[in-house]
Amino acid sequence: MKKNKSSINLKMSDDLKSKIKEKADLKQQTISKYIRELLSGYFEGTLCKSERAIIERKEFINSTEFLQLVVWIYTKKISSKFKETQDDLDKYIGILKKTTQHLPKHIVLEFDKVLLDLIRVTNEKSKYSKGYRFVNGDTSSLRFNFELLEKYLLNYEKPAKIPSISEWSHLNKLVKQT
Repeated sequence: MKKNKSSINLKMSDDLKSKIKEKADLKQQTISKYIRELLSGYFEGTLCKSERAIIERKEFINSTEFLQLVVWIYTKKISSKFKETQDDLDKYIGILKKTTQHLPKHIVLEFDKVLLDLIRVTNEKSKYSKGYRFVNGDTSSLRFNFELLEKYLLNYEKPAKIPSISEWSHLNKLVKQT
């Protein structure tokens, strides 16, 4: 079944048109397709969904609670002994659960190691045998990968490398040769 299609002509300033064209070019779309997608997203309520997710991720990563969690995890590298109150543990467990909403899966899997260890420590009866295993786990499947977290945080929101004009012309020559 073929959908009915209509066209609309509209007037806009040259400045607005050039901004729309620039955005459409970045997405390798025609101006018409770009505007259609914007309008569809607006009426479907999904226009800013990805932008909201990016903002929420940024807010979480820059939050005091996430920073406190990361600092606490790093202090356990120095001493994995148990010193926290139940309130501290509950607070860290709550923050760790939020990582699934805001961080990529490979980073969440690392935080899950800490979460499982905190749950284990919370359920242990003896105060004397309590200690965290995520720092120096017996296997890499239990051990928190600090390097992975560092790499993610240090590269978070770094701008993508844009090829220079000479690199583009070099790529164009290679494409033409094939």
